[in-house]
Amino acid sequence: TSHAGVNEFINDVSNKVQSTLEKNNIKPYIIPLEQGQLIKDENFKQLDIGLSREQVQYLLGVTLSSPFNDNRWNYFYFNNTNSREIRHLSVYFKNERVFKITIDNSVYKQLGGGQDSEIDMFNAPILSSEDSDLNENKKKIITISQTDNTLNQLDLGQCKSNEYETFEDVKTLMIADESTLEIRAENQSQNDDEFTAEGNVEAERQNDLLRADTVVYDLKNKNVSASGNISYFNNEISVYSENANYKGVDGDITFSKNAKYFRTNKVGSGVSDEILFKKNKDVFLENATYTSCNLDDPDWELTSTSTELYDKSERGHSYNMILKYKNVPIFYTPFISYPLSEKRQSGILTPSIGSAGDSGTSFSVPYYLNLADNYDATLEINSLSDRGVLFDNEFRYLGLKGSTLVNFTHLENDDEFGDDRYLYKFSDSRVVYNNLTMSNNNLLGSDIHTRIDYSRVSDLDYFDDFGNSLSTASQSNVKREIRLFGDYYTAANILSYELSTLSYQPTQTGVEQQYQTVPSLKINYRNKATSNIDYNLQASIDKFEHKDTSKAEGTRYVIYPSIELPMISEGWELTSKFGLRYSDYSLDNNVATGESKTTPIASIRGKLYFDKYIGNVIYTLEPEAYLLYIPVGNQDNNPIFDSGLKEFKYSLFAENKFYGEDRFNDAKQISLALTHRIIDDDTGDELFTGTIGQIIYFDDRDVHLTNNTKSHSDASNIIGMMSAKVTKHGTLSIGSVFNPHAGHGMRNNVRYRYNASTSSRNKLFNADYRFFRGNEEEIDLSGVYSFNKDFSLVGKYNYSFSNNRSNVEDLIDTMIGVEFDSCCYSLKVVSRNYWTGSKKDNAFYFEFLPKGLTTTNNKTSTLLRRGIPGYEDRTDYE
Repeated sequence: TSHAGVNEFINDVSNKVQSTLEKNNIKPYIIPLEQGQLIKDENFKQLDIGLSREQVQYLLGVTLSSPFNDNRWNYFYFNNTNSREIRHLSVYFKNERVFKITIDNSVYKQLGGGQDSEIDMFNAPILSSEDSDLNENKKKIITISQTDNTLNQLDLGQCKSNEYETFEDVKTLMIADESTLEIRAENQSQNDDEFTAEGNVEAERQNDLLRADTVVYDLKNKNVSASGNISYFNNEISVYSENANYKGVDGDITFSKNAKYFRTNKVGSGVSDEILFKKNKDVFLENATYTSCNLDDPDWELTSTSTELYDKSERGHSYNMILKYKNVPIFYTPFISYPLSEKRQSGILTPSIGSAGDSGTSFSVPYYLNLADNYDATLEINSLSDRGVLFDNEFRYLGLKGSTLVNFTHLENDDEFGDDRYLYKFSDSRVVYNNLTMSNNNLLGSDIHTRIDYSRVSDLDYFDDFGNSLSTASQSNVKREIRLFGDYYTAANILSYELSTLSYQPTQTGVEQQYQTVPSLKINYRNKATSNIDYNLQASIDKFEHKDTSKAEGTRYVIYPSIELPMISEGWELTSKFGLRYSDYSLDNNVATGESKTTPIASIRGKLYFDKYIGNVIYTLEPEAYLLYIPVGNQDNNPIFDSGLKEFKYSLFAENKFYGEDRFNDAKQISLALTHRIIDDDTGDELFTGTIGQIIYFDDRDVHLTNNTKSHSDASNIIGMMSAKVTKHGTLSIGSVFNPHAGHGMRNNVRYRYNASTSSRNKLFNADYRFFRGNEEEIDLSGVYSFNKDFSLVGKYNYSFSNNRSNVEDLIDTMIGVEFDSCCYSLKVVSRNYWTGSKKDNAFYFEFLPKGLTTTNNKTSTLLRRGIPGYEDRTDYE
């Protein structure tokens, strides 16, 4: 990175990004469209513990989270060395500085700890931390741990090698030009008409070599004929046949009589009655076969009466093509066109077949359209035997300053439903303006971003009928949101703002219509961490409307200035805070009155750190207290537009136990918690973490969501959380909420994760038990086990013992399936039975991929990834 200035740095990164896209033909969809900008390895070189928020935003861009969610910033990125996989990066802040960085939920860097030993270059972006403006005093090298050594110990599933030589194996001419021709033979003779070479004949030129028993050169016509044990080699292909004919010394070449060919730089081989190599590098084959398996015993192969391979357009055409598996025909087409290089090209992706409950048998054929370097489209025709033809279309655009995603799914006159079914989705993210510069380790300037998300669904049963995952099938709303947001940085302060509109469309029967904001304005003004006192100003104006005219409508105003005095020293930290919150309503009808309130808020939060070393293990004890005083009164006259009660584990140390702004709790209380950690000092891994906490109340609580209620208890429920690394690959987590007044548990969660997966094999097991008194009790078991490098078994069992959902089946979701990944093809078969949220449904997924022929849209692996935590698609799609 140049030290000449930020503009040069940004231009350099932009040029490298564009160059990489063009050079490596990277598909734009591998960049997460939610994020709106490219993140490359160069951006991560200076990412480190201790950086400020401004420095992180300068390096990585705007976080996916709202600027008002300050504790954790989420990003997505990819690594060009493994661009098929999208990775999730989280940056955690404490006291306005980075204290932890995780990659796919594994600790990458942590204050006082090391890196996760399991992270390798395929999921860690940083190469080294070099001299930079941001890290003038941190000229250190960041070491990335080695890749998984099991890669070097396993047979990675290569096909049994076809026995053939390449041009690199046989060439002897080290110095040659285009006019060079050297003929070697046991016997040579010549008359007036022809030249003949016999016995182990070799004819070698600069870029190819021919071997034969006999070679005859016609002196008059300049043609060459060869016969007997023909072997021909060039930089791209090796051919074995009985006859060969050259039309001119440097003209077309024809091979005949059981000609076998092997691609030397890529997988693929076959047999043909006749192969014609044109002078312009086009290739024509008659009655040919093709496979990426071993040629002598292929699991699958393509046969065609005629095949044409065009060098300039990098396209292939085959006629009367049949796909055979174990010599059994499974697919026929009179004509097919396909790409001949790894460059993105338009063409058919792997078809898939399956079944889905009321929809019957489904057969889908996706077609990929390579429209330009930075935008493309996929058109999928899905034939549903019981419903009709479903058209699923996707358009994607990626630019250096934004991205767009458009989905359009349409089924005309559903045979089951009796009407048109459709789903529209539009997402767009833009960097409208950015003049951020870094001066003396201080971020200055401003940036403006936009984000649009719009969805529309035809009816309330759409996701029940067409959702391909449990989370999608049970989706209750689709969102419509427009956001304009940005930041303005001065030498001492930061202004964040967001202007938005938000509404929801219900997608399930019985789901209540939510309020829409038209519009909402949020402002956050705070100082940079340059002084001993932090001040912050939060303000919002939200106008709410509802389709039900009996609901309260109007505008809500909130302003909340506050100051904090953080004090941190070795072994302890203490933060005092004082704020004044004002809220008011301007309502449009008489459903509710609304009251203005001015509320002082005072708090003190402190924590002590005790640690003891025993060998290479650190034992810590961390007591924490949070004293909160909020003398606010009853708020029953205020409407509830967007507020609700937070889950208790999120409100133990929260200022407000409600989310939204319609309710702000009254509090005369102290929260107490005790945390114990056991840490491996060599690796930084937390071997055990346990926390127990409770809120002690000094007065009754008057503020609730429902009217005329009051809480008299002197203490809250007790919450406990524990996580332990019980084996090398296994972790156990337990969370519990206990009601000491009733003497029983309110909520319990037990989770066990075992993951001994390697780079080529999945070996994982998940077990979850969830209990919520009066609402649910269920178990969720899932796992994947690879018996060898080729064969894996996948499964999931999610069962509910009791819940409050009406007409619900006890069985929530089950999956059983197999994965087979050989050297030349992959196969995924999954059978599924699940509850959509309103009815029971079943589905069957079948995915067959001949490697070296096409690629797939990975619908089956997406289903498994969503349903089985930790699952990774280990298929080598090359």
